[in-house]
Amino acid sequence: MTDPTPQVWQSGERFFAIPKDVTLPEGDLELLGGLRRKKVDAKSALPYEIDKEQADELARKQVGKSVDTFERFIQDRMAKGDKQNENPLLAALLNAMPRQGTPEREKLAETLANGARAFCLG
Repeated sequence: MTDPTPQVWQSGERFFAIPKDVTLPEGDLELLGGLRRKKVDAKSALPYEIDKEQADELARKQVGKSVDTFERFIQDRMAKGDKQNENPLLAALLNAMPRQGTPEREKLAETLANGARAFCLG
């Protein structure tokens, strides 16, 4: 199955949103995406170039989805209710996590996206 979700890549001050199911030919343009690096043909990457604001927004959305997935994982583990899955750390994480749709949740996603970007680029 293909995945059309865009992966945000960076090359210096340039940003690209390349769908995960797109493979670009190799070339001299070095891209950094998270902890991954790849070299692609610059001309083939042009249709996927975006500005910094778009890259930041995509990163926030991707981190937000990851936070949502993590929350669902914790809820599922806690809902099982058997002794093996009872974990006070998971309960504490779930209770401390801002609820979906709140400004606090958006701030969490933004903070995590900024931290991930600093970690990957710094």
